[in-house]
Amino acid sequence: MGLFGKLFGKKEENQEAVVSAVNWNPGEVAAVVSGEAVALSTVNDPVFSSEMMGKGIAIKPSANEVYAPVSGELTVFYPSMHAYGIKGDDGVEILIHIGIDTVNLEGKHFTSKKKQGDRLVAGELLGTFDRNAISKDGYDTTVMLIVTNTDNYAEVAPVKTGEVAAKEVILNVK
Repeated sequence: MGLFGKLFGKKEENQEAVVSAVNWNPGEVAAVVSGEAVALSTVNDPVFSSEMMGKGIAIKPSANEVYAPVSGELTVFYPSMHAYGIKGDDGVEILIHIGIDTVNLEGKHFTSKKKQGDRLVAGELLGTFDRNAISKDGYDTTVMLIVTNTDNYAEVAPVKTGEVAAKEVILNVK
């Protein structure tokens, strides 16, 4: 707040705050959405459940906001806004896929705050989706969080299942 604001009680306009990350340790990946974390093997899509894309975890969302799981660069962004690819500062490559077959919605029920090439801070809002509208349109809203370069690591392991909050550490990558 500027000098006049302090003197006269005028509040400055708030710009959208950049969310600073919890000080996660290297190799920790956060949940991208609040909800129920479940094993990837339970996902109703063989591309994800077979770990063909890599190891990770799935979350049945209870919220509509998607957050950056690590700091890095948004390397892949689909016009349909249903998926994001991120290269973390530590080299981890992550795919966030919102829903199953939701690419067919062509962006309907999705918004994005970011674009390809943007620098991301862990915990920062990437975008939103309307899980109720997506469900009404007949799509599964499960969100997959996949380490696509799994082969570069000795271990990619979930640290928690059940109820999770967005921005809570959910995967360890070693």
